[in-house]
Amino acid sequence: MDVITNSKVWEIKELSQAIKNTIENSFEFVKIKGEISKPSFPSSGHIYFSLKDETSLINATIWKWSIANIGLMPEEGLEVICSGKLTTYPGRSSYQINISKIEHAGEGALLKQLEERKKKFFSEGYFNEDLKKKIPSFPKCIGVITSMQGAVIEDILETIQDRWACKVVIYSVPVQGISAASKICKGIEYFNNIANDQRSKPDTLIIARGGGSVEDLWTFNEEIIIKSVFNSNIPIVSAIGHETDTTLIDYASDLRAPTPTKAAVLVTPNKEEVNLKLVNFRKRIQHNVLSKIEEKSDKVLYQIKVFDKLDSFLSLPNQRLDLKIKEKNYFIDNVLSSKNMKFLSLKSSFGSPEQLFSNIDRKVDTFSNKSSNLIDKKINSYQLNFIQKHNIITPRIIYSLIESYSKDIDLNCSIIKKNLEKKVFFNDEKLKNLIRILNNSNLSKIFDKGFVHLEKERGKKVTKLQELLLGESINLTFSDGKAKAKIVERKLN
Repeated sequence: MDVITNSKVWEIKELSQAIKNTIENSFEFVKIKGEISKPSFPSSGHIYFSLKDETSLINATIWKWSIANIGLMPEEGLEVICSGKLTTYPGRSSYQINISKIEHAGEGALLKQLEERKKKFFSEGYFNEDLKKKIPSFPKCIGVITSMQGAVIEDILETIQDRWACKVVIYSVPVQGISAASKICKGIEYFNNIANDQRSKPDTLIIARGGGSVEDLWTFNEEIIIKSVFNSNIPIVSAIGHETDTTLIDYASDLRAPTPTKAAVLVTPNKEEVNLKLVNFRKRIQHNVLSKIEEKSDKVLYQIKVFDKLDSFLSLPNQRLDLKIKEKNYFIDNVLSSKNMKFLSLKSSFGSPEQLFSNIDRKVDTFSNKSSNLIDKKINSYQLNFIQKHNIITPRIIYSLIESYSKDIDLNCSIIKKNLEKKVFFNDEKLKNLIRILNNSNLSKIFDKGFVHLEKERGKKVTKLQELLLGESINLTFSDGKAKAKIVERKLN
């Protein structure tokens, strides 16, 4: 067997350089698919990690001047496709890939990673529904974090202007790429740090971008954005992509909108609907005011009717006064007639007429004065009583009496109601006790507990063992039927 040998003897340095030239010239640009392992971010600014599959591993490097255009930051366990150039390190006889671009290996891998992040944030409480903030119904200022390029911002501004013309403050950010996540977080921080008394302080924030692939929307699945949205003091509405697109920011935000245009609709009221509600509200207020006025008018009319009835209340005292005056006049007439008769009878029996008449005139004058004084006092008394009664019977007194009687009636009704409720409750408890006793005395339930009813042949109940004789037949009654037995043995305690 011949042995093939190479007559040339290589220096290690020479051989390493030859290998370096061969590899770098043959693999000037390659794409490698693998899983990222052990990413490192030293202070130098470069990034180091490994790409591995089931059996092999290759070192990878991202120089700091290439990071801005890399497309995707390396993350442990992420399945990716890396583009770059193979290089060797002669000092250690090793090779590596200098990466210029990183892409996700496929939508399936992305969705798997998305699901893992979703579970993680759920467990850490970032998606807790109880911590969601309420979106203001009538905003004075709305903050929008989005890119100034594209139709998204125009759609939002037009919708807000049509529905509710409030102030809009725009914070321009990239919505895709490595730096997008950090700049969006700076926008959220900017709006939260504005003083509350400033007019540019938003009531609501909208984070928006247009549609795209899973890779295009991956920025809104980053952990720093989720935490920034969660920690915001201003309520945030997410409007990322189309209606079918879902990112993790949708779960962390206080409200998710299917599209940017729909986000503008959700944060603003419709001014036409608001005006219509105001008109209806004004009508209800007018109706209520008119109803109250009519109610008060009815009360006033009722009180006027009550005042009109005062004449009927006073008619009886007036009638009594007239009757008293009539009686006094009749009394005076009778007294005067009686005195005249006595005068005529004594005229003939007494002395000189002049003396007699003077005495009579004097007595008549005295009596008349006394009678007049008495009558005046009585009339004044009746008039005073009449005036006092008239003053007592006023609308205010009548209203207060009615109100007092109403309160007494309400109080009596409440007492009667409480007594009835107590009586109903007492009777209900009594009925429940009777039902409980009835159930306990039910034979079927007693049988279910294992008891048996014993009777002799002639139907006599057996309650004690000594009532039974040896050889005697007895009837046994169970819950489901009857049986006969014969006493073959007994043992008394």
